Amino acid sequence: MKWKRWLLIITLLPVYVGLLVVAESILLGLIADPPIISTSLLSWLGHLLDLLTDVEWLGVTSLIAVGIAVTQAAFLFPVIRMRPPQGERPRSLFFSFAIVALIASGICTAMITGLMELGSSVFTGAYADSPWDLLYEYGSDMADSTWLMLSMLILFLAGWGIWSFILFVFTRQMWADKILGRLVGLLIGGTVIELIIITPIDVMVRRRTDCYCATGTFFSLLISSVAILWLAGPGIYFALTAKHRRTWRKQYCGQCGQRKGPTPGERCPECGYEW
Repeated sequence: MKWKRWLLIITLLPVYVGLLVVAESILLGLIADPPIISTSLLSWLGHLLDLLTDVEWLGVTSLIAVGIAVTQAAFLFPVIRMRPPQGERPRSLFFSFAIVALIASGICTAMITGLMELGSSVFTGAYADSPWDLLYEYGSDMADSTWLMLSMLILFLAGWGIWSFILFVFTRQMWADKILGRLVGLLIGGTVIELIIITPIDVMVRRRTDCYCATGTFFSLLISSVAILWLAGPGIYFALTAKHRRTWRKQYCGQCGQRKGPTPGERCPECGYEW
């Protein structure tokens, strides 16, 4: 029954949010203060415990975790119910595409920001507090900060628009669960590649500056870690349901849920959708 399903979701939601909070704390601890570089493992674990018992930190990370959980649910909403009832249109992928385009834009922005940090060292010979200092070298600190945030915002929004257009144009005729699962896999792979590229750059940056938290590579790693955390949920869902979804696609129409039958032909007799 539906009420039992909703009761299960409401019961598991706090547990899931709690796991996300712990994962956020571990990822930030690994990025901000890696135990193999500056501290011992025991002291690092003690610092992590301090974070998990800090009320202000728990409040901030809980809000982020709730945001992650809600957007993950919105992303997966069109494919949670595998078979649409007869006569109903399948659920729209608009919000799913918008969310995955948002993640893709964040990953691209993180990559560019990290590479700008490297470019700053190449052209100026030293790592500055911001990867954009080579562009605003003679401005005040406040002006630099404003231009930095504005530039990142414009870059992020432009990327969001470009990725949204690409997804809407090139994936309209594909199975909803198939394209969303493929997009999640591609984004996970892209994020891993980005981490492989940015991590050694970040190591070099930290050797030349005392304030690494203001560097482009630090923000790049933060964005990438959030992306990985977000992508893990849908990735696990698609991995666990892959066999069931493949079986369903062989038996039913992906547009209206009509059963194909023993001689399905090339198109659905109910809605005309090409198999």
